[in-house]
Amino acid sequence: MGAGGRSATKAVDRFGVRAERWFNEFWPDVANYLGTIALAAAGVVGVIFPEPPDSEQATASTAAPTPSPSTGEVEAAAISWPFSAVATWTVALLVSGAILVLIGYLGSRRRRTTAHKLSGRAETAEADLDEHAAGLESVLRAMLVGLLHELNIYRDDTRASIYARDGESFVRLARVSKNPVLKAGGRPSYPADQGVIGLAWREGKASLTNLPEDRADWEAKMVEYGLSAEDAQGLRMHCKSIVALRVDGPGPEFDSLAIVVYESEAKRGVHGTTIDHTRELDGWKILTAAIANMRDSIDAVARVKHAADDSNRR
Repeated sequence: MGAGGRSATKAVDRFGVRAERWFNEFWPDVANYLGTIALAAAGVVGVIFPEPPDSEQATASTAAPTPSPSTGEVEAAAISWPFSAVATWTVALLVSGAILVLIGYLGSRRRRTTAHKLSGRAETAEADLDEHAAGLESVLRAMLVGLLHELNIYRDDTRASIYARDGESFVRLARVSKNPVLKAGGRPSYPADQGVIGLAWREGKASLTNLPEDRADWEAKMVEYGLSAEDAQGLRMHCKSIVALRVDGPGPEFDSLAIVVYESEAKRGVHGTTIDHTRELDGWKILTAAIANMRDSIDAVARVKHAADDSNRR
């Protein structure tokens, strides 16, 4: 079969799948609609086509049998339908309309039952995913704490976060800090082309140190790195130094997997050397391998968190 024939076959198959999906979803509505039309038609048939006079019906249906001119024998009377055409059509429309409405009702009820079951399954799946996300976060948090301890920066003025990319955004998967205020909250996602995170994703690493003490000057500096003025104002932690490094997977292509970010309230609490030291750590190798092995789970959790963040922003 040539390319044109295969394309035509695929188009027919797609049409068949769509038609079947449409039928399975809407057939109860179609049955209800047709049944309603049939019942309505039964109600107006008598108005549009009035019954013939009773005398004509009686003459047509009660005429006596007559002898045959050739044989003289009396022929049997022709069997006739006892009801008029109008009555016959009215009954037929009433019966078919009632059957169609009943079928539509049963189909709608079955569809509601199926939707209820699917809704229950969806809620169960969502709960399972939430539990899975919590477990994944716990694992990543433990690894981040290990990195901070190895770097000797598990302090009250420092925090570490890990982000995964979903579409055109980075979604935070985990965050740790010895300081509970720095560990809590914060923006859960960032556009992929903004800030130090976006820079590290493109170039493999990024480092900002000696950031301004003055809040207005600091926000202006954040805007220089791609954040909007509104987003810069919304940042809670006034960090004076930030470093970020990309987590690359094993293999010849070195797929980009995630971004790890260190932030400190000290002007040189973290710096370029922090990146070099991180990459030498056993904890970094373990984190890289773990993220590569959990990539499908991480992608799924990132999608759910991103969708939730978008929903909250609307």
